[in-house]
Amino acid sequence: MGLSPSWLLSRKMLRVALSILCCLLVVFLAAKELGTYYSKKIIDERLEHAGLRSFVHYKAISFSPFTLTPTLQSVSLGNEHYPWLAFRTISLKWLPLIYPDLRVSFQFDPHKSLARDSRRLLSKLGIDALKGSGLFTSNKIGRQLTSKLNLTIEQVGTLHWKSRLDLLTNTLSLQEFRSDLLASIALRQMSAMPIIYGDSVAFDKVSIRFHDTGLVHHLFPLQKHPAQKRNQMNITSTLEKVVDEMGLAKAGSHTSQLIVHQLLSFWHHPETLTFVMAPSKALSLKEIMLLSQNKQLYAGAKLSVTTHSITTP
Repeated sequence: MGLSPSWLLSRKMLRVALSILCCLLVVFLAAKELGTYYSKKIIDERLEHAGLRSFVHYKAISFSPFTLTPTLQSVSLGNEHYPWLAFRTISLKWLPLIYPDLRVSFQFDPHKSLARDSRRLLSKLGIDALKGSGLFTSNKIGRQLTSKLNLTIEQVGTLHWKSRLDLLTNTLSLQEFRSDLLASIALRQMSAMPIIYGDSVAFDKVSIRFHDTGLVHHLFPLQKHPAQKRNQMNITSTLEKVVDEMGLAKAGSHTSQLIVHQLLSFWHHPETLTFVMAPSKALSLKEIMLLSQNKQLYAGAKLSVTTHSITTP
């Protein structure tokens, strides 16, 4: 008895389907290997170019062919064994079609042993390990660059940053700008940015919102005893000094007192603190630096500080 035509057709279709699946698997594995190879090559080159190759350490790189996303595994900043900051993963949404736009997500590694200074800072914050995650995005439309950072740290709070920059020169390379910014942050040399890009970048608007979930309580605990008044005086003096050193306003001035009043309100009932810079015209980095040096940044850059708090019983 011969085989029916329908059975033979079904078997042929099955073989074709299996062949297609095998081809797709081979293509997937090849794309993954090639993506991993080129991701590592380009990331290492950019770290070398930025002078951070000896500062940034990672164990491995994986690559997703579906989203064209390389992910760095077990990243350490600083000393490889006792870094000042450690990440479980850092993922880069790396689609060539949308460059120079960026989308970087990361997770802290709470199990990594950190440097002594980092452990001391975490202790002041009242936490044993750094737990949390973040997402950074940056999009360029014309000559305007909009960047956002959402950062959550358990037992500390949530930070939302948004900035809108005007690119003032056609020769400005975003890759160079981002590399120099990362290097200046990592090496703690932020003062170099206004010197290099003072006339190339202008701030159109910046907003920073911090929602507290324990930071203020650990840094400045309220004392429910007669010494509380003295404690508030110390806090006030500290805040006035910070406002002066940041160049927001001169210590003892009316503007300084207004800023300190808002910060004290947040200290008493910490919930959400918001900073907004919205100048009437975009301010270059050089102009911002001069305002800060003259202790006029708050008024000159049209800064505002607001708090949203709940009254405790």
